[in-house]
Amino acid sequence: MLTLSHPTIKKMNCIDGDEPFVNISGLDGRIAVDSSRQLITSRSGYFSWVRADVAQRLVAAARLLPREYQLLVVEGYRPLEVQRKYFDDYTATLREAHAYVDEAALYEMVSKWVAPPDVGGHPAGAALDLTLQFADGRHVEMGSVVNANDAESSGACYTDSSFITREAAKNRTVLFTAMSAAGFVNYPSEWWHWSYGDRYRAVVNNMPFALYGPVEETAFLRDAVHDAATSARNLNF
Repeated sequence: MLTLSHPTIKKMNCIDGDEPFVNISGLDGRIAVDSSRQLITSRSGYFSWVRADVAQRLVAAARLLPREYQLLVVEGYRPLEVQRKYFDDYTATLREAHAYVDEAALYEMVSKWVAPPDVGGHPAGAALDLTLQFADGRHVEMGSVVNANDAESSGACYTDSSFITREAAKNRTVLFTAMSAAGFVNYPSEWWHWSYGDRYRAVVNNMPFALYGPVEETAFLRDAVHDAATSARNLNF
């Protein structure tokens, strides 16, 4: 498994051209957004925003699903400062639990579950945590809840986990087929995490550069989001 700690990911060039952000809430009838935010700790008002091309590809993925399903997005953009806190807090937790591990090994362990802030897809507006639900809003069995780690899910968080039911495996295949066809890549230790345009996808697909880098939740982002309201209407959704 290629983890986000791999040196090639940090070294990957990025040509971020300040592509605007788009709010995916209400963008398409086949995409729902979990407005309760029960599964995430970020309180950012932009949690349902992603880059414009990412949003367009998400619509394409949703329309590839069998009619009984729709996508349920849990989180898109995550502020860079929140990503830093996640990474630092998890590093401290693992350092306390594994005092014998050197810093390089600790960094790799942390990166398996929490992206280093400078390469993370969420702060770039390039990643989505999502699942399936039935078109009427009913739960779809996926094998584990979103954001459950290895210990919490008994290994079911891995995309190719063998510790899930046939029904969950079938549903993951449905999700994997649609998202992959739309150009997204999955992070193998998290079946729910998909990205497009970030450094991880660029390395996985042997591309010369990434499209999007991390963005602070500042006046710059707010301006970009404001401009995106107009841009979204011009996209071919």
